[in-house]
Amino acid sequence: METVKGKGSRSKVKMSENAVVSKKKISSEQLQILIDFISTNKILLHGKTKPSEAASNEIENLWDELTTLLNSCGSGPSKLKSQWKKTFIDWKCHTRKKARDILQSMRKTGGGEGKEKVLTPTEEKLLSLISWVTIKGNEEVEEIGMVAEKEIETVAQPQFNLIPQTQPESLMEPQPDCLLEPQPDCLLESQPHHPEITKRKRSYTCVPSTSAQHEPRKKGVQIKQSESSLQKIVDTYAAAQRQTKEIAELLKLNVSEDFRNRELDLKEREIQVRIIEAQNKSKELVLRERELNIKERELSFKEIEYLEKNKIYKKIRVLSVSITPTYYRVNLPT
Repeated sequence: METVKGKGSRSKVKMSENAVVSKKKISSEQLQILIDFISTNKILLHGKTKPSEAASNEIENLWDELTTLLNSCGSGPSKLKSQWKKTFIDWKCHTRKKARDILQSMRKTGGGEGKEKVLTPTEEKLLSLISWVTIKGNEEVEEIGMVAEKEIETVAQPQFNLIPQTQPESLMEPQPDCLLEPQPDCLLESQPHHPEITKRKRSYTCVPSTSAQHEPRKKGVQIKQSESSLQKIVDTYAAAQRQTKEIAELLKLNVSEDFRNRELDLKEREIQVRIIEAQNKSKELVLRERELNIKERELSFKEIEYLEKNKIYKKIRVLSVSITPTYYRVNLPT
């Protein structure tokens, strides 16, 4: 919450996007949780190195987990993830400043202990973690812009060694690129007081270095090694393609054989079905023949009956004519 005073002693209250956080001091338990979590997950100490996209996602997830752990602690304030990040950065800066002050006080006392400031165990652990990252680097964070040494082609430049003419080696100044800054983990060690080195003018002669003659050979060897590695990759790729083709052909043969066997089985079944149908048709024909024979017999029986009936009628007519008188004769059907 921010208060801005305007004219007429009026105050305008502005609420920031972050929630209102209690002004309690961070407890020792929260500091212990913070340092233990960061010591197990050193990817959070990436510093100025720009992490990759996957590493940044992992860092955000770890900060979410750490925020829940710190807020769930019984003592101390509860903050947002961004606020805990700022707290950690401020703590690092404060610890480094405190270590530098202790080192200066030790130098003033001639390597003895300082009077006022002393690092706590958590601060010593944090300082050791920071020095670990500054010396070894964070292996979990991918560095941007680094290229393999073999892939770079450069032109050999002549190198020169600077040799003084008059001054001896013992009186030469240390070059600026040879000076090492004190690391944070070594700040507490006692360092002896060295006298100041006076600057003197020197003259140098340029002598071509012999190492420049060997650079083209080294580069040629590196190029040959890269060519041989590329050739190996091409050979392995070609062998893999051949193996895939052979496997595909074998699969095709197996599939075609299975398909042919299935086709033969289907054809055999079709033939069996046709045979059964033909047998059924032959049986039907036999039955029809039998039916026709039966019908023929029935017709023959009917004809015989009809003939016998006609014979009977004729006999009856003859008998009736012979027996009955003429006036009683009845016209019988012919």
